[in-house]
Amino acid sequence: MYLEPHFRSLADVYKVFKEKQPENVASRQIFADEFKRMNLALFMPKKDQCDTCFAFKTGNIPEAAYQEHLNRKEEARQSKKQTRRKQKMVNVML
Repeated sequence: MYLEPHFRSLADVYKVFKEKQPENVASRQIFADEFKRMNLALFMPKKDQCDTCFAFKTGNIPEAAYQEHLNRKEEARQSKKQTRRKQKMVNVML
């Protein structure tokens, strides 16, 4: 199981853990050992992905929110395409 790519290192994860769980004062080494025992890892995707797409792939957001995201992404692409066409037409006229 992988954590979302918000963390750059295990030290970052440990820092957040200490902030969220101040009563669970485990040493960093014990934390790292437990992290590995639980079969967790940090993962940076090889391809650029937005946080929403990656969160959906890891099961952290509902499908309805992801579909809305995809719709907005497609609208943005279409708008960009239209803007490029208009810009080409202006360049041809000049």
